[in-house]
Amino acid sequence: IEFTLNQNEIKNREYRSDRKKLMGKDSKAKKIAHEQSVWDSVSEIFENTFSELKKEIRDEVQSKTMEIFLQTMYKQNKFKSFNIEPDYSVRLIDQKDVSILGSLSAGESLFLALSFISAIRDVTGYKFPLVIDTPLGRVSGTPRYLLSQALPKYLPDEQIIFLATDTEFLNPDTNVHEAEGRTEEPFGQLLEEQINVKYSLITGMENNTAEIIDYIPKWRKDD
Repeated sequence: IEFTLNQNEIKNREYRSDRKKLMGKDSKAKKIAHEQSVWDSVSEIFENTFSELKKEIRDEVQSKTMEIFLQTMYKQNKFKSFNIEPDYSVRLIDQKDVSILGSLSAGESLFLALSFISAIRDVTGYKFPLVIDTPLGRVSGTPRYLLSQALPKYLPDEQIIFLATDTEFLNPDTNVHEAEGRTEEPFGQLLEEQINVKYSLITGMENNTAEIIDYIPKWRKDD
């Protein structure tokens, strides 16, 4: 749409130049003036429609992001709104109307990012593979469990690649409170309860001969 608008603007400039040359000489001047007027009107309609569409999508994405964030986040009462500005900068507002995006914890930042990606997917229908590096480095306990439940629900049928350590994905989560009534299952095992997970192991990093091989987690071997 932007390309078409630019092309139309180029034509408009050409028509204006021609009109100046022909104005007062013959009947072509009236025709060119009319065509330029039509192009100006069409261009204005496209620009207004495009601006309205961008605002509509922006409003829907920010609303959906906040909805998903609050449904998955473990500190719901802390946050008030998520705003996407016209220049596409973003702000997360707390209950005191203070922007707190820069002071989020690692877990909160991860949940907000995934909520934003899920909202874009839901509103626009745009699909893309997602690569997350060290996703659980500073996330454990309740946030880790909630993340294992949120990913399959809010990013269904998406290809997600985790570049994770064994402690993040394969080791039991020892930071689980007994009052929650959950076992210390590894994150990978929690995901497997809802979606298919394929594991690969990178070997040979120490001698610069890295190779990616298939890997079978311990709980599958036990089965």
